[in-house]
Amino acid sequence: MNKIAASVFLAGFLFLAGCAGESPSESKENEMQSSVQWADVLYWNGTKYHYDEEKTEIISRKDTDQELGEITFSVMFSEEEDNPDYLLQENEATILKEGSKFYSIVGEDSSEYLYAEEKVYRGDG
Repeated sequence: MNKIAASVFLAGFLFLAGCAGESPSESKENEMQSSVQWADVLYWNGTKYHYDEEKTEIISRKDTDQELGEITFSVMFSEEEDNPDYLLQENEATILKEGSKFYSIVGEDSSEYLYAEEKVYRGDG
């Protein structure tokens, strides 16, 4: 009877010990899978423009005026995606795709708001 109890105890202990935590290789693998979380931003004319969800709900493509430019580089899916120190350059964006055009909005100053890919972006200036 003591052998059976000892065997059950040992099996339970080994099971719990195996579930207790990550192995060193699992921990290292999880560290390697971490990535940078980018805000939806475009950079134009020396100003950062951040996605504005509220304005996007009321402004559409028909409210745009002049084409102002085109995104020349997108951080997402590039070699810079995991680089938290990357600084946007003129006509670059974090999420908008390369080639996306951006526009002024009728009745809005382009230093305050831009429109691109069905979204409105608010300038920091």
